[in-house]
Amino acid sequence: MSCLDDFWDYLERERRLQPATCRAYRCDLKQWFGYLQTANPLAARPEQLRSYLVQLGERGIGHGTLRRKRSSLRVFYGYLHRQGVIAADPAAALPTETSRVPGPPPLRPQQLEALLGAVGDDACGVCHRALILALYAGGLRSAEVSAANLENLDWERGLWRLPQRDVLLDPRLYAALLDYLRCGRPGLAAGIAERALFVSRRGHRLSVRALQAYLSRYGVTAQQLRNSYAAHLLEGGTDPVDVQALLGLRSTQAAAGRQPTVAQGLRRVYDLAHPRSGLHKK
Repeated sequence: MSCLDDFWDYLERERRLQPATCRAYRCDLKQWFGYLQTANPLAARPEQLRSYLVQLGERGIGHGTLRRKRSSLRVFYGYLHRQGVIAADPAAALPTETSRVPGPPPLRPQQLEALLGAVGDDACGVCHRALILALYAGGLRSAEVSAANLENLDWERGLWRLPQRDVLLDPRLYAALLDYLRCGRPGLAAGIAERALFVSRRGHRLSVRALQAYLSRYGVTAQQLRNSYAAHLLEGGTDPVDVQALLGLRSTQAAAGRQPTVAQGLRRVYDLAHPRSGLHKK
């Protein structure tokens, strides 16, 4: 794009930015263009920008880095708009430097049911259903789902073991994972020795980016599902400290009254409050 070359000249000659700052702009925009893949950056919509920034936050990017990337987008599209290259600035509505990017609101239980009902029953659909429930019924981070291996599932105790905490496998998540391992994963990882729990169409570990792409088909994000998990626990009367423990934001032993295992201390909290718990099934 010739306008991109003009933008680099603008940064270097008119704004007289330092070389390191210009390189950061180039890196940020290259990442944004990669996110768009074949889509035209000049036709970007505000919701695409917001979704992109939310996904960056979900990947654990620091607030300072996220703020810089947001600034790069605002400067780039502001320049294009002033030059008449684009009719409207899609980045104009992005939060200012001092505010955080707002994520989508939590899903209501009815919306969750509709989401799960929209998932197909083929190998990929079985995988997607298990992914959605891992994020919602387990409250996992997208990076934790991507990094999970087969041996991390403790079927006997009903736990998903993570480096910093154990996640409860509620009945629906338990069943979805079993269904995925029996009917979904074998078709995706046929003939491939892969330890990863979730795999791509090619049979290799599912990346965070691929996970986000799958979820985008259904109009949700990993953080939205995780936030829904927390919101529904709080609505069910769960103590915020316990919710933090279930999310991995606080020591499970501290939250559960120093119980030796999360299964003893927090399972009852989860069962009583979460709408996807077996106690809430009709």
